[in-house]
Amino acid sequence: MTIPAIEFAERTHPGRDPSKQINEDSCGHRETALGYLAVVCDGMGGHEGGREASQLALKTIFEVFDRSGAEPREGATLIGPGGAASLGGNGREPARVLREAIEEANRRVHAMTSTEAARPGATVVAILHHHGGTEVAHAGDSRCYLIHAGNIVQLTKDHSMVQQMVDAQLLTPEQAAVHPDANRISRALGMKPDIDVELRPQPVQHVVGDVFVLCSDGLSDMVEPSDILRLGVQPSAQAAGQLVDLANARGGHDNISVQVLRARESALAQPQFLAPTVVDTKPPPPVGPSGTVVIPAAPIPPSVARPVSPTTTDEDEHHAETQPTRRSPIVIVGVLLGLAGVGIIIAIYVLLDLGGGARKRHPVLEDDAGASAAPPPPPAMERQAAPAPTPFTSGADAEAAPLPSLIHPATHPRLKRDR
Repeated sequence: MTIPAIEFAERTHPGRDPSKQINEDSCGHRETALGYLAVVCDGMGGHEGGREASQLALKTIFEVFDRSGAEPREGATLIGPGGAASLGGNGREPARVLREAIEEANRRVHAMTSTEAARPGATVVAILHHHGGTEVAHAGDSRCYLIHAGNIVQLTKDHSMVQQMVDAQLLTPEQAAVHPDANRISRALGMKPDIDVELRPQPVQHVVGDVFVLCSDGLSDMVEPSDILRLGVQPSAQAAGQLVDLANARGGHDNISVQVLRARESALAQPQFLAPTVVDTKPPPPVGPSGTVVIPAAPIPPSVARPVSPTTTDEDEHHAETQPTRRSPIVIVGVLLGLAGVGIIIAIYVLLDLGGGARKRHPVLEDDAGASAAPPPPPAMERQAAPAPTPFTSGADAEAAPLPSLIHPATHPRLKRDR
């Protein structure tokens, strides 16, 4: 199996603390039959015991991968630039081999004997870079970061006491960084006969230019993720050297180890089996979709859903023309009420007009003493020609009709309506 093209560099340093000039960190990398393997181990449990534990863990992981590559390979195949290749010995995929290698390292470190009071142990972080992606596994507080598209992501979570308090929202990440128990870990190689290796369920689908940074806590305690992002985009050898120098410049209280792996090839995309598009040449049915079916982006909520009327056909239009038009009952009732209202208004107006006219046609004059009297005769006037008869009176009646009375202003009559 061919190995994806990468750019790799690593650097380790004992730090500036005079009491820790024995470097307990161990880091290594190599090409394996399953991909490019990079490992960082941080020893603990005393100077000599910690260094031996980290070196033994690194050696064991490499041995397991060497055996896996020498065994018959009958697993699933992966099509890479170099052709078809198996993903694992005896049907095992790279992630399982990586897990088994770390579990074997734990058993060997746990079996170590030491003259020092503390039991030897080591933290570990490892990646396996292959054409299908990048596997990431760890135990302890050694970390792996990913720089992708101008952003940095921590792919691992520390197995430590303060991290558990952060998860329980008892501490903030800023408080955890300066907590006195920040270096007390809850999981590491050699602590127990068995270990629960934390392995990402799926490989990281890297692309060209992605950078993986592996480090011990001697670097992550002194260098912020923003610093790793700023320096990690440089060439791998330069980035590794400057990260270690920055950690030492800020105190270097512990051993410092860092690995920088830059991807030069993208991981192969997972195959997607798409159903062929079916083109229907028959005329569409009168109702319902035909041909290609488009799935809506999101369902419409029931509160705003509106019924969709079916497609109208020629037969439906002919049927609609032959059927009488139906009007809504609400519209009919409204029209009737409107007409009734107009009729009532007209009737009231007519009654008021007729009543008022009748009263005005028969006035009764009342003088100041309250006695009714006939209007005085009009003064003598020169008789003029009678006006033409109106449609309401005949000629004789019009001639005999009295002229309107002229009331002298001195009498001050009051107009009184008939009761």
